[in-house]
Amino acid sequence: MDFEVGLDDSVPCVWVRAHGKVTGEGVRAATNAVVEHPRWRRGMSVLADYRGVEGYHLGPADVVDLARLMGPFAAQLGEGRLALVLRPGLVYGMARVWRVHASFQFLMDVGVFRGLEQAHLWIGQAAVRAPPPADPELV
Repeated sequence: MDFEVGLDDSVPCVWVRAHGKVTGEGVRAATNAVVEHPRWRRGMSVLADYRGVEGYHLGPADVVDLARLMGPFAAQLGEGRLALVLRPGLVYGMARVWRVHASFQFLMDVGVFRGLEQAHLWIGQAAVRAPPPADPELV
Protein backbone atom coordinates (compact mmCIF):
# COMPACT_ATOMS: atom_id res chain seq x y z
CA MET A 1 0.00 0.00 0.00
CA ASP A 2 1.33 3.38 -0.98
CA PHE A 3 0.35 6.47 0.97
CA GLU A 4 0.96 10.17 1.45
CA VAL A 5 0.70 12.03 4.77
CA GLY A 6 0.19 15.75 5.31
CA LEU A 7 -1.36 18.34 7.60
CA ASP A 8 -4.66 20.13 7.02
CA ASP A 9 -4.30 23.69 8.33
CA SER A 10 -8.02 24.48 7.99
CA VAL A 11 -8.83 21.88 10.67
CA PRO A 12 -6.17 20.61 13.06
CA CYS A 13 -5.74 17.14 11.61
CA VAL A 14 -3.27 14.97 9.77
CA TRP A 15 -4.49 13.39 6.55
CA VAL A 16 -3.50 10.11 4.94
CA ARG A 17 -4.21 9.35 1.28
CA ALA A 18 -3.75 5.64 0.48
CA HIS A 19 -3.38 3.84 -2.86
CA GLY A 20 -2.83 0.22 -3.86
CA LYS A 21 -3.61 -2.94 -1.93
CA VAL A 22 -4.30 -2.69 1.81
CA THR A 23 -1.86 -4.72 3.91
CA GLY A 24 -1.09 -4.89 7.58
CA GLU A 25 2.40 -3.55 6.91
CA GLY A 26 0.96 -0.66 4.91
CA VAL A 27 -1.46 0.28 7.69
CA ARG A 28 1.34 0.06 10.26
CA ALA A 29 3.64 2.21 8.09
CA ALA A 30 0.93 4.83 7.48
CA THR A 31 0.09 5.03 11.19
CA ASN A 32 3.77 5.34 12.04
CA ALA A 33 4.12 8.16 9.48
CA VAL A 34 1.22 9.99 11.15
CA VAL A 35 2.68 9.88 14.66
CA GLU A 36 6.13 10.81 13.33
CA HIS A 37 4.84 13.80 11.35
CA PRO A 38 6.75 16.86 12.61
CA ARG A 39 3.55 18.74 13.47
CA TRP A 40 1.71 15.75 14.99
CA ARG A 41 0.41 16.27 18.51
CA ARG A 42 -1.17 13.59 20.66
CA GLY A 43 -4.95 13.87 20.47
CA MET A 44 -5.06 15.38 16.96
CA SER A 45 -7.54 13.94 14.51
CA VAL A 46 -6.68 11.92 11.41
CA LEU A 47 -8.53 11.91 8.11
CA ALA A 48 -7.69 8.68 6.24
CA ASP A 49 -8.82 8.74 2.60
CA TYR A 50 -8.82 5.14 1.36
CA ARG A 51 -10.96 5.74 -1.73
CA GLY A 52 -7.90 5.27 -3.95
CA VAL A 53 -7.17 1.79 -2.63
CA GLU A 54 -7.67 -0.84 -5.31
CA GLY A 55 -7.43 -4.15 -3.48
CA TYR A 56 -9.18 -5.10 -0.29
CA HIS A 57 -8.63 -8.84 -0.18
CA LEU A 58 -9.48 -9.07 3.50
CA GLY A 59 -11.57 -11.56 5.39
CA PRO A 60 -13.07 -11.14 8.86
CA ALA A 61 -9.91 -12.41 10.59
CA ASP A 62 -7.81 -9.92 8.60
CA VAL A 63 -10.04 -7.07 9.77
CA VAL A 64 -9.48 -8.07 13.41
CA ASP A 65 -5.71 -8.29 12.79
CA LEU A 66 -5.71 -4.79 11.26
CA ALA A 67 -7.48 -3.47 14.36
CA ARG A 68 -4.89 -5.10 16.62
CA LEU A 69 -2.13 -3.29 14.72
CA MET A 70 -3.38 -0.06 16.27
CA GLY A 71 -2.73 -1.13 19.87
CA PRO A 72 0.97 -0.19 19.96
CA PHE A 73 0.10 3.32 18.73
CA ALA A 74 -2.58 3.99 21.37
CA ALA A 75 -0.45 6.21 23.62
CA GLN A 76 0.89 8.27 20.71
CA LEU A 77 -2.51 8.71 19.06
CA GLY A 78 -4.46 9.80 22.11
CA GLU A 79 -8.16 10.65 22.04
CA GLY A 80 -8.67 12.47 18.74
CA ARG A 81 -10.91 11.38 15.90
CA LEU A 82 -10.09 9.02 13.04
CA ALA A 83 -12.27 9.52 9.95
CA LEU A 84 -12.01 6.68 7.41
CA VAL A 85 -13.27 7.60 3.94
CA LEU A 86 -14.04 4.62 1.71
CA ARG A 87 -15.89 3.75 -1.44
CA PRO A 88 -19.36 2.26 -0.90
CA GLY A 89 -19.83 -1.48 -0.79
CA LEU A 90 -18.41 -4.39 1.14
CA VAL A 91 -15.29 -2.43 2.08
CA TYR A 92 -17.40 0.20 3.82
CA GLY A 93 -19.15 -2.53 5.83
CA MET A 94 -15.87 -4.18 6.77
CA ALA A 95 -14.50 -0.83 7.94
CA ARG A 96 -17.46 -0.52 10.28
CA VAL A 97 -16.58 -3.94 11.71
CA TRP A 98 -12.94 -2.80 12.03
CA ARG A 99 -14.16 0.25 13.97
CA VAL A 100 -15.72 -1.98 16.63
CA HIS A 101 -12.58 -4.09 17.04
CA ALA A 102 -10.29 -1.05 16.97
CA SER A 103 -12.24 0.54 19.83
CA PHE A 104 -10.67 -2.10 22.10
CA GLN A 105 -7.15 -1.15 20.93
CA PHE A 106 -7.02 2.65 21.18
CA LEU A 107 -9.00 5.65 22.41
CA MET A 108 -9.65 7.50 19.15
CA ASP A 109 -13.26 8.01 18.15
CA VAL A 110 -13.60 6.32 14.74
CA GLY A 111 -16.06 7.35 12.05
CA VAL A 112 -16.54 5.63 8.69
CA PHE A 113 -17.66 7.81 5.78
CA ARG A 114 -18.41 7.52 2.08
CA GLY A 115 -17.55 11.15 1.35
CA LEU A 116 -14.64 13.43 2.15
CA GLU A 117 -16.87 16.40 2.97
CA GLN A 118 -18.78 14.50 5.69
CA ALA A 119 -15.55 13.26 7.24
CA HIS A 120 -14.02 16.73 7.19
CA LEU A 121 -17.09 18.23 8.89
CA TRP A 122 -17.07 15.51 11.57
CA ILE A 123 -13.39 16.14 12.32
CA GLY A 124 -14.05 19.89 12.40
CA GLN A 125 -16.69 19.37 15.08
CA ALA A 126 -14.02 17.82 17.30
CA ALA A 127 -11.83 20.90 16.84
CA VAL A 128 -14.50 23.19 18.25
CA ARG A 129 -14.44 22.47 21.95
CA ALA A 130 -16.47 24.29 24.57
CA PRO A 131 -14.49 25.98 27.32
CA PRO A 132 -14.42 24.04 30.58
CA PRO A 133 -17.17 24.93 33.04
CA ALA A 134 -16.29 27.50 35.67
CA ASP A 135 -15.21 26.12 39.01
CA PRO A 136 -18.09 27.05 41.38
CA GLU A 137 -15.64 27.66 44.23
CA LEU A 138 -13.81 30.34 42.23
CA VAL A 139 -16.94 32.21 41.15
